[in-house]
Formats: sequence, C-alpha cells, structure tokens
Amino acid sequence: MEAAYRLLGVERGVPEVFGSTYDIRVLLEATTRLRDGETLSLRGPAKLRKWLGRKLDTNEIGELLKDAGLIGEE
Repeated sequence: MEAAYRLLGVERGVPEVFGSTYDIRVLLEATTRLRDGETLSLRGPAKLRKWLGRKLDTNEIGELLKDAGLIGEE
C-alpha cells in the first residue's frame, strides 16, 4: 500500500494493520462475550481439576484465559 501511495503521489499515511482474524486474544474475548461473561467450569474428578488448575497457573495459556475472563482468579 505504501508503494502504491508513493507511485500515485498520495499524501496519506498507511493505515495500521490489525490481524484480529488470527489473534488468539481477540478470539478468547469473543468467546467470553458469547458466554455472557461466565467463566468456564471444569468437569471431572476433583484431583484432575486441581492438577489442571495448577498447570494453568504456571503457563501462558492460563494467563490468556484469565485475561479474557474465561477462568477466574484463584
């Protein structure tokens, strides 16, 4: 787009590109809105839920889910 603007002599800045189609943060936020802001509830045995909760606390996936509001702060 910048090359085309220069060739045509257009005196305008190139608009910023926002790749929301593939941005996981945007997709998680959309999921939160579809769930009306409710957090996800983990099903299964308590031992498995506890293990999964510890795993989510120590990695980036858990951080993304918390930021999107899909899982609560524990």
